[in-house]
Amino acid sequence: MNLLNMLMSSMTSQSSVNALSKKSGTTADQTGSFISMALPVLINYLTQNASSQNGAQSLAGALTQHTDTSSIMRQFMNADSADGSAIIQHILGGDTSQVVNVLAQQNGMNSAQAESLLDNMAPGLMSELSAATSSAKKTGRQTGGFDFGNLLGMFGDDPSEIAGMFTGGGASAGFSDGGVEDMMGNLMGMLSGNSGSSQGSGMGMLGQLMGMGSGGGFNSGNDGTDLISSLLNMFG
Repeated sequence: MNLLNMLMSSMTSQSSVNALSKKSGTTADQTGSFISMALPVLINYLTQNASSQNGAQSLAGALTQHTDTSSIMRQFMNADSADGSAIIQHILGGDTSQVVNVLAQQNGMNSAQAESLLDNMAPGLMSELSAATSSAKKTGRQTGGFDFGNLLGMFGDDPSEIAGMFTGGGASAGFSDGGVEDMMGNLMGMLSGNSGSSQGSGMGMLGQLMGMGSGGGFNSGNDGTDLISSLLNMFG
């Protein structure tokens, strides 16, 4: 299981979605959809930021301050939104407002709700990234193929809870990598502007935002491997 799959699995469990919804005043459907769109965008920006030595050092330093190992549901419930806002501003930089507005538009919410979702997601995202980097470091694997499935037991109350809207089977449908992979494939097609749906133009815009966070080129295959590799290089 790669980094993006792990994040999707823990953050879109029904308990996590419900906790984040309560913090932000959004419906569970809105929240689950928002997370599925926001995570690939954030991973692309983080990867670009960590591609330079200074960027990787800055991110590695931030990760040392985010080591909460409680479930993502509890991290969402107890999130410090001020800390999260600072994290999002650092990740997205000058693109923050544009990303917030597009995500809000695509999920039928206002910009304040979208900001709240990102701010309350961010500390948990950093904690998961910190744990994933530590896990990869322990394995001694400096290049691709990281498997973070073992971390689900730490951050997810129940990996089989993966939100039904992404697997088509409800919260009781068993978790599988294939379900997340299929969902991500559909999402990436939409983000690239290849969807025939009425949301195609908006999703194409979101794809452009992802391109801004990946050195000008939309990377639909960014599963977090390059990000982890950059961070591992900082730790030797």
